[in-house]
Amino acid sequence: MQSSDPNIQRLLQAEQFAAKIVEDANREKVQILREEDVKAMKDIDQMREQKMKEYEKFKNDHLGSLTKIEEKYQKFTQEKIQEIFDLSTKNKEKIIQLLLDKVKDVDVSFEDQNKKKI
Repeated sequence: MQSSDPNIQRLLQAEQFAAKIVEDANREKVQILREEDVKAMKDIDQMREQKMKEYEKFKNDHLGSLTKIEEKYQKFTQEKIQEIFDLSTKNKEKIIQLLLDKVKDVDVSFEDQNKKKI
């Protein structure tokens, strides 16, 4: 029995050593997975930033042209408003006279159909 005792002890030590190796391997595996997870998150954040920059550039390129069109129509509208204002100022007396003439010239005659109704 004594000869088997050292062998059993050696087997138990080998088993403990193997368990320690497995535990260390699992610990190292978890650490590597965490590091890879952090690296993947950094890559994702970097890609997200790059895509946001591309999106902003695209948006500015395309919406910039809309702003130019909007400015063009604003300028056109302001010119037309000024033109109408200038014309109304220029023809103010004519417009007032025309309105007064229309107000003074009231037709009080009945038409034939209105006479039949009464």
